[in-house]
Amino acid sequence: MSKLSALRQFSHFNKIVAVCAAVVVIGVGYILINTRAASFFASVEPELATLSGNAATLDDPTASAGKALQFNAPAPPPPPPPPPPPTGTRTCPPFPAFPDAKCTGVPAGTNLTTVNGDAFITQAGTVYTDKDVTGTIYVRADKVTIKRVKARGGIQMIDNTGLVIEDTEVGPSTGTGGDDGIAFDNYTCLRCNIHNFSDAAKINGTVTMIDSYIHDLWFKTGDHNDGLQAYGGSGNITLRHNYISSAANSQGGQNAAILIADGYNGTVTLEQNLFDSYGVYAVRLHENGKYYVRNNRWTRNADNTHTLNFAQILEWTGNAYQDNGQAISQ
Repeated sequence: MSKLSALRQFSHFNKIVAVCAAVVVIGVGYILINTRAASFFASVEPELATLSGNAATLDDPTASAGKALQFNAPAPPPPPPPPPPPTGTRTCPPFPAFPDAKCTGVPAGTNLTTVNGDAFITQAGTVYTDKDVTGTIYVRADKVTIKRVKARGGIQMIDNTGLVIEDTEVGPSTGTGGDDGIAFDNYTCLRCNIHNFSDAAKINGTVTMIDSYIHDLWFKTGDHNDGLQAYGGSGNITLRHNYISSAANSQGGQNAAILIADGYNGTVTLEQNLFDSYGVYAVRLHENGKYYVRNNRWTRNADNTHTLNFAQILEWTGNAYQDNGQAISQ
């Protein structure tokens, strides 16, 4: 073959390649124009694709299947943080039933480490769990959590805030644990089982107690046993769905399920509690407190259901005897 013939064939081949390339370019352009995809967009079936990098899908009613791909898309926002874990997983039977030993205190089967003597918590934010403390727990820091603990000598704090006591038993198995199971204020008690003290707890300031079981106090000479007692102080007290009894190991000294007196000045909400007392008054609401008393129940063991000396009753509704639902008026 002559050089001239070879050149002619090579030129012809290049023309064919150029024509084919042009057809491809024109075809792609036609597809993009026909699908009306703008710059940085192309119509695909995005629901069938696996995307990575900076590609993202978006709605496009003019594209196939109503979806299109966007390149150089901004990074998606991070997912929201998970919700905080619930406070405990146990529940007590709802009102009109009341808490008892089955739904309060340390859950059955919990493996506890014995701590002989007293325990001192001095680090803020400490979570103190799964212990059997033979003495008293002294809280000397803020935002402490005590959970699944037996505190045989009680729990005491001084000028600390944010204490949460949860699924905890406070009190010895026999005899007396002392004057107060919990003292004195600025704490939350959830599903607590408190017993064998002169008073189950002091509630002198801001205190929340829910689904707790207060029972079987211990009388010592000179005691007047109260389930819960506030004297002086101020704050917001919320007592909701608790069994609160002043019954002690003997009839002597029994006073009130609730006693709020001696200059207390705060707001108190009593709701869905069972009050049991063998004293003169089951509930004593005195002094300058402001009280909301809703849907509580009383046993008939006390001489009187309540006394409201100097109290400011902002609401009194739905209160009745436990045995037959007879209404108790203010």
